[in-house]
Amino acid sequence: MEIAHIKDLVTVLVAVVGVPGGLLTATKAVNEMRRGRHENARQTEEKAKENRLKQAIAARDALSQIFNSPRSKAALQMVDWSGRIYSDGKHELVIAFEELKPALRIDDLSFDIKEQYIRECFDDLFGNLELLQHYVDIGLIHLDDIMVPLSYYAERIASNPLTFDSFLVNYGYIRAKRLLLHAAKDQIA
Repeated sequence: MEIAHIKDLVTVLVAVVGVPGGLLTATKAVNEMRRGRHENARQTEEKAKENRLKQAIAARDALSQIFNSPRSKAALQMVDWSGRIYSDGKHELVIAFEELKPALRIDDLSFDIKEQYIRECFDDLFGNLELLQHYVDIGLIHLDDIMVPLSYYAERIASNPLTFDSFLVNYGYIRAKRLLLHAAKDQIA
């Protein structure tokens, strides 16, 4: 056999064996990349679910802080139930809804015991709502997670702007007001 003929034979053998081998290697590489992308997508999805769960837990905890605060809880009850009896620790106070507006005034700042209690309750509630809206703003919690328990009360407050707005604005509860208006719209929708 001639050397040229051997070279041709080697070239053919390399082409016959090498091309399929290269294709096989390339196919394996493509499959590995696909598996890697799928694995990354799965891990990203798991991480998103994990983060969403953490947000829901943070919302639950923030809401618990409001509903477990005696003053915030009392403020919510005042919005919902006129004529209920409350205790400030020293006095039993019967509070009607109509007494909220005069108690939450922003002028003539001398208050009787009942008005002081009402103001302290709403100050606590609006402070907690302010913090809640801050948590929404920074992405710690989702608005949807707090709408169900808040929308009813928010609608009651938002539908009485003459009672609550001047207190909210004058004392800097702008985030709380924004949250209440949003939650009230959610209740109506």
